Amino acid sequence: MLENLTWAYRLRRLVSQLEQDRQSLLTGRTERLAKADRRREEAERELQKLPGDVAERHALEIQRIQRLASRNQSLLAAYLEGARDAAKRLANIDNTQRGIGAYGRNGVRIDPAETRATRERRA
Repeated sequence: MLENLTWAYRLRRLVSQLEQDRQSLLTGRTERLAKADRRREEAERELQKLPGDVAERHALEIQRIQRLASRNQSLLAAYLEGARDAAKRLANIDNTQRGIGAYGRNGVRIDPAETRATRERRA
């Protein structure tokens, strides 16, 4: 009986961790995910030791854990895809801005550092 309660507690703790991970993903606080890596790996090792009779008694909770983990995996994949897209967009903007500038009569780009004022402003 005590072992059963221990497993029930471990499963509830894992559900709680998965819910916290979801909130971290939704709010962009990914540093929290990195801090929880050790606990997540520990929970995975514990689940692998789950006896068959305990798994049967807690089948609904285990299915819930699987759904939560799958949901978080989808959120993480979307987060990473968004980050990659943003990086590509920023690189594209950076490359576009590099092409904008002044050109001399011969068509060669004039380096902004070499330009000097052609008009003097007076107060």
